[in-house]
Amino acid sequence: YTKNILIPTKLTPMVRFPNRTDAGCISNYGIYYNIITSFTRKRDFNLTLSKFFVQLRKNLKKTEESLFTEIETTRPMKNWKVEVYYKPEVPDTVGHGILEDITDLGIKDIDAVRTATVYWIEGSLDAETIDRIGTELLADPITQNYTFRTENDTETDWTLEVQFKPGVTDAVGDSTVKGITDLGISGVTAVRTGNKYWFTGTPTAEVLETIAQRLLMNEVIQTFSYQEPRS
Repeated sequence: YTKNILIPTKLTPMVRFPNRTDAGCISNYGIYYNIITSFTRKRDFNLTLSKFFVQLRKNLKKTEESLFTEIETTRPMKNWKVEVYYKPEVPDTVGHGILEDITDLGIKDIDAVRTATVYWIEGSLDAETIDRIGTELLADPITQNYTFRTENDTETDWTLEVQFKPGVTDAVGDSTVKGITDLGISGVTAVRTGNKYWFTGTPTAEVLETIAQRLLMNEVIQTFSYQEPRS
């Protein structure tokens, strides 16, 4: 120890240092602090130094938290739609079963049915993050593919989507939010889930409404919508 030693004892924010002989500079994410120094006696050296580093850690932690909060709040909110479906070489057993039920209703206008699970993900997420969620959480890489977008695509077949009505608990959606959080991904505000069906054949809107109401949904808690194929 020397007789008189400069010890940082206080942190205050500033842009530049008017006197660099009695000030130090610590940089964290581009934010600078003025370290006010003072002389201390030899016996107080360890205590003062310890207090300084404790205060330093607290200030840097607050700075980091505020920066992350600012980043999250400035990201644009998006509603992503992720569709998870069987690969072409994998039999869609759910679709096959629905086709059999449709035939049992006496409907002959449907030749094939394909199915998908749909996730509507709301939050401040970019395409790269959604792609990671699809790969690591939503799809089985052996049997399934997935696509994602921010709006509906135009389809070549008749399509029908079933989802929960507003206010109905979506347990799968809630567990998906937890799974995304467990991946270390933040910014998700909600996830809604549902099912999508592609119908190959020559159905009409009335036929699809019958199929939806008789086979695919519970009218008490669910709603449906359909889309005609592009001409």
